[in-house]
Amino acid sequence: METVRKNKTFLIDTLSTDASIVLQHVQSDDIILQRDYKNLNHPNYTDEKIIINLLDTVMGRGDETCRKFLKVLEKQELQEIFPQLKNHFTPETSHERRESAKATGEVDEYKMSSVPRGVCLIINNMDFGRIKDYRNGSEKDEGVYGSFHPQSL
Repeated sequence: METVRKNKTFLIDTLSTDASIVLQHVQSDDIILQRDYKNLNHPNYTDEKIIINLLDTVMGRGDETCRKFLKVLEKQELQEIFPQLKNHFTPETSHERRESAKATGEVDEYKMSSVPRGVCLIINNMDFGRIKDYRNGSEKDEGVYGSFHPQSL
């Protein structure tokens, strides 16, 4: 999903030149359903809007769907129609990257190697106004990750 997200602007610019061909490929590869195809291919949508909605749909369905979508972008037929894809999504590069990750047991995740790493804010919601909506166990997160109390400023 990270690859699609990072390249979203590029993909919108590139694929918006012919959204219909992209929709046909993602539908034929079972990345979207017939219903999705009809919703995305709305007559009042611009090609750009179609691609934006397609990318949002693909990312909303998780990593496996994103991987399938990237595989479609590696197809020679699509790369001939959208030559800019060759610079970003080549079968050899993507395949090697996946095989390398499988061989080392790596999982697609956020790398924690930059210095400084930055700050992470965890909002610990426990009380939602009704007793039955109280989130039990939330205090355990606070114990594990620490806490910040604004009144201590």
